[in-house]
Amino acid sequence: MATSHEDRSEGSPSGNRSASNRGDKRGSNRGEKGYKAFKSGEKRSDRAPSARGSRSATGGSRGKPSNSTRKPFKSDARVDRPLRKPRIEPLLPEDVEAKMLPGKIRAELLSLSAENSEVVAKQMVMIDRLLSTHVEADERLANQFGKAASERAGRVGVVRDYAGRAALAVKDFPEAKKHFSAAFRINGNPMMKVYLAECETGLGKARKALDLLGEIKLASLTPRDAAYAHMVSAEARFALAQMEAALVTLSAKYEEVLSRIPEDRALSRWIALKTKIKAQL
Repeated sequence: MATSHEDRSEGSPSGNRSASNRGDKRGSNRGEKGYKAFKSGEKRSDRAPSARGSRSATGGSRGKPSNSTRKPFKSDARVDRPLRKPRIEPLLPEDVEAKMLPGKIRAELLSLSAENSEVVAKQMVMIDRLLSTHVEADERLANQFGKAASERAGRVGVVRDYAGRAALAVKDFPEAKKHFSAAFRINGNPMMKVYLAECETGLGKARKALDLLGEIKLASLTPRDAAYAHMVSAEARFALAQMEAALVTLSAKYEEVLSRIPEDRALSRWIALKTKIKAQL
């Protein structure tokens, strides 16, 4: 019996092959589960978002409720962490006022908050007061005030200068060197190099101390600071057993400068050093 043209096309092998070919073309780029295969050279960002990437911002997927017990982010965990250890500072006497600090020095504290500037200024007043007594216990307390001031205002050059001199008074040369190095980086004050040279001599590096002093122009120092620099140089030469050179460095000109400054501790050091040098000659 004759069959129609439509029946032959549906049942014939050629008809099956054409349908299969059409299906192959539609699914040739897809895997077993119907996902589109990733081609070499194709950017994943160019592909349409898949079902797996359509999750909500809360973490839910396909209508499932989000997990409220998720692990906290690091930023969440840091919220209750203390930023730093509590500051322990020596008590300030009630009679100390910030205005006791010279106005020129107080002006350098203007970058601080008003409250912090007030406290730091008082601490610096105490450093001056305690170092002027030349008493060992007072010098140790001055060093504590220096550390406290440096923690509060370590980016202010004059504060690091005060902290360095307080550390130098108790012969804490590594601590003093750290403060003077920071002060010199901040304000470039040549006197910081004089103090650094003193630290180097104290650390057993007298030759390095002389190198530092050789970099300083005496004209950039006040007469008193120039006299102090000569004394530090003489101490370095004494440490190197260069007695004659050390004695020449202690010139009468600068000794006279120190003698005109009342209660200057440098003068007593100058005289004691001169005595020691002469005893070695």
